[in-house]
Amino acid sequence: MSKRIATLDIGSNTFLLLISESDGRRVVPLQTGYGVVRLGEGTDKTGRISEAAMERAMDCLQDFWQNIRAAGCEQVYACGTSALRDASNSGDFIERVCRRFGFEIQIIEGRQEALYSFYGALSDAPETPGPVLVVDIGGGSTELSFGDLSGMKSFASLKVGTVRMTERYIRCDPVTEDEVLALREAARHQLAGVEFLQQQPGTIIEVDGTGTILATMALKLEVYDDERIHHMRLQRAEIEKLTATLIANTIADRRKLPGLPANRADVILAGALIIDEILKAAGRDAVTISTRGLRYGMALGVARGELLAGSC
Repeated sequence: MSKRIATLDIGSNTFLLLISESDGRRVVPLQTGYGVVRLGEGTDKTGRISEAAMERAMDCLQDFWQNIRAAGCEQVYACGTSALRDASNSGDFIERVCRRFGFEIQIIEGRQEALYSFYGALSDAPETPGPVLVVDIGGGSTELSFGDLSGMKSFASLKVGTVRMTERYIRCDPVTEDEVLALREAARHQLAGVEFLQQQPGTIIEVDGTGTILATMALKLEVYDDERIHHMRLQRAEIEKLTATLIANTIADRRKLPGLPANRADVILAGALIIDEILKAAGRDAVTISTRGLRYGMALGVARGELLAGSC
């Protein structure tokens, strides 16, 4: 029997909402929500979530909560990822959300994040040749999950994210060649420790905002189109072309590029460099873009009873 479930991905850069019906085998999306919150802004340096970031988060969650209530969801499951794992004041934020909305954010570790991203990516994946690598580049971390249609076999959670890497390595506008090289080298260094990348997966699926934005830019879409993006195969050559364009432009000029949301213009370059380094490390020349990631996997987990929706 299907349940109406709300799953929230409380990310370091973006908050995502999925309202769906799931019987534990498939997920039928009914409504989605999206907000660029930058919860992890400055966290890499200070170790804390700022008050401004908390306020932005509460505004976004208020909008989500109205939709959740209107949809009559039976269960609500919210997970916190890299920023909440790292910040010393995560408990303060979680308590504030509890008091205002009545649901509890579960901070999940990298393995669990990778696992449910894997579930989400394969929830409606077409025929996938060979082993599958699922990539989820977030604001604070990148989760890599490796397996096949029978399940995840290995994973890696790396402190390589779009916001974290931008704050660490990018100072100039436009970016300098040395900054690009430093960011690439830092990503390459962490990826070198991921042994399963050397097994050359038959399929790479990317389930994050970087992937959907690069696909939208490649198609030169003025308006995001889920149907055209979902399961699109994006060639590494196209990613390199887009990366060169991002490097050549200031942040202000990037905001004018078709398909690039203005609120992602400062961090999209880091995401493009990270996925390019992942493709190189895995020896592949293309990635399949999926709009089904962590929140879809969580919906399956809740429906199966693996994840228990929390209230407070």
